Parts: sequence; structure tokens; C-alpha cells
Amino acid sequence: MTSIFLIILATIGLMNNISSIKEYKLTMEDGSNKIVVLQKSSQYACPLYCEVEHSHHVVVCKDEVDLERNNSLHHISMSKNNTETIYCSTSKILS
Repeated sequence: MTSIFLIILATIGLMNNISSIKEYKLTMEDGSNKIVVLQKSSQYACPLYCEVEHSHHVVVCKDEVDLERNNSLHHISMSKNNTETIYCSTSKILS
């Protein structure tokens, strides 16, 4: 009976860890830092005009169509010239 209880607790802990929000701290080219939350389902992102002090929800743009559709939202995208440069909205990410 005790082992079943431990298995249930471990499963609950694992599911909580998988579904918890993970924040990422980005160092930008201008020296500023941003804290973002990547949206897995890409259903919601903060608009670019959002000035609230919080971790912004961002969507990941995989191609030009995604980028055009989400250009008014906080987003992560690769540079257009196929280099390894990654941008958060309009700012280059250093790390």
C-alpha cells in the first residue's frame, strides 16, 4: 500500500514539473535583460506595446508566414539570412 502511495506522489510531482511554466532570461545586444516564457501551443503572446513588469509570453516563429502573422507580438525568430542569429521581437539575443 505504501509503494502505491509513493508511486502516485512521484507521478504527481513529475506531471507538475512537466507542466510548470519555465522562464528564460535573455541577454540582449543592447545590454538589457528580458525574461520570457515560451508558449508551447503558440496560442497567446504579449503584444509589443506591453509595458507591464513581468515575464512576457512569446511565440516562436518558424518561418516567414509565422513571422508576418505575429509581428505585433513578442516573438522569437531566426534571422532572414539563415545565420544562427536569433531575435526576440526586434532585438538580437546574445545569450
